[in-house]
Amino acid sequence: VKPVPLESQSHAARNSQLTAGRRRRSSSAARRRCSSSGAARRSSAAHPFCNFKDIVSDCQRMQFLKDIVPAALNNINTKFIVLDKGRIDLEGQHKTCLALVADETAAVHFQMWGDECDVFEPGDIIRLENGIFSYIRNNCSNHVLRAGKRGKAEKVGEFTMAYVEKPNMSEIHWVPDPKNPKIYLPVDFTSHISPTH
Repeated sequence: VKPVPLESQSHAARNSQLTAGRRRRSSSAARRRCSSSGAARRSSAAHPFCNFKDIVSDCQRMQFLKDIVPAALNNINTKFIVLDKGRIDLEGQHKTCLALVADETAAVHFQMWGDECDVFEPGDIIRLENGIFSYIRNNCSNHVLRAGKRGKAEKVGEFTMAYVEKPNMSEIHWVPDPKNPKIYLPVDFTSHISPTH
């Protein structure tokens, strides 16, 4: 929509337009700072007037997939696109499904649980909050990303996201650090699991 010329607007309307313009410029500059720091970018269309503190908070807490490591805590906040989705299995009374997901830095196997198996499809962009990257039950050699009991996964878009398929963080062999068993270090790559199996 073309803006009405300033000459035909009241003084109050001009002030309102100028204030909105300053907010947009401030928001745009803040998003550029977030992007240049290497953190996850947020859509200006979805949040056109988010303030600088909100953007800095997102920069600090969002992670790229290449930076995730195994841990016993639900502390992973990230965003990715679903590339492939395997068959749905039953684990007790709950549905489970293994999917291949990725962002612009890496890929990983994501374990869907319950309703997630029916809701999420290839091409969906998912935001994960308080997720966990840990081994699959009864298989300590393969790690998957999942929401877990304390995390939350929600769809935030479709298709429009850059991604790479390598490295796959689930194909890395992780071992405890001899100096600190709570920290895991990568050793090599394996290919034991696939979302299509």
